[in-house]
Amino acid sequence: ICSQRSLVIFLDDLQWADTASLDLLETLVTDRENPGLMLVGCYRDNEVEQDGSHPLAKLIESLQKQQSHYSLSLSIIHVHNTNIQ
Repeated sequence: ICSQRSLVIFLDDLQWADTASLDLLETLVTDRENPGLMLVGCYRDNEVEQDGSHPLAKLIESLQKQQSHYSLSLSIIHVHNTNIQ
């Protein structure tokens, strides 16, 4: 996919992704032939059951086992913490 240049793909609302799409993402993330590919995915953790029943939770668990991901949790950003006037 990205042998000449790096590529970053940002995907939002992964909590609504279907199983086939998540399977494709897992294939892309774990493909060692694409070292220049970075996938950034966002999802609402309050909509993803962490008991492993949600398809995205299953993907995250699989990627954790393969050490193929990095997680960063963000909390709500309040207006008073921004430079918005």
